[in-house]
Amino acid sequence: MAGKMSSDLNTQESGKTVLIPVDGSENSERAFQWYCDNLHKLNNEVILVHANDLPQSNIPYSYGYPFPEGWEKTVKKSTVESEHILQSFFEKCKERNIKCRMFLESDKPREAILRLAKEKHADHIVMGSRGRDPVTRALFGSVSYFCTHHSDVPVSVVPPVFPDVAEPPTHDVPHEVPFIKDTKELYENNMGYI
Repeated sequence: MAGKMSSDLNTQESGKTVLIPVDGSENSERAFQWYCDNLHKLNNEVILVHANDLPQSNIPYSYGYPFPEGWEKTVKKSTVESEHILQSFFEKCKERNIKCRMFLESDKPREAILRLAKEKHADHIVMGSRGRDPVTRALFGSVSYFCTHHSDVPVSVVPPVFPDVAEPPTHDVPHEVPFIKDTKELYENNMGYI
């Protein structure tokens, strides 16, 4: 019994490593806040990652810039914005006494998230979702959908806030039409939104 208690204490002291992708959107803000409110433990470490998905610089006339200076200016601006996003989340961690590390990756977000989770031995990924419907997700893809289906560790996807739906119409309806009153019910009924 004493050995088990000692083992439990060691596990508790080591904490978990949680990766949180951030992009400055309301959805990534909500995912961070959800982590703080629901998962954070004293000895956890947060890995903040922001991925810049810029095309390779060897593509001729990248983004329509005929001169390398235009391309370099775009890359520099994007890097400064990315650093600002990471710094704002770092400050939030600091305010809450959350141990964290920041990573700025030049890759597709889904690739960067899964690679970094593996490299840094993350125990969990917490990320936001835009709430795309199945058709839009099929056409444009979804980072959260991809990560939930390809990650080696658990992924918590924090759904977006949808505006409240108005009350159902009071006029006579010839048959019963299902009515979803709030977004929680939407997710509980697994309507396919991620």
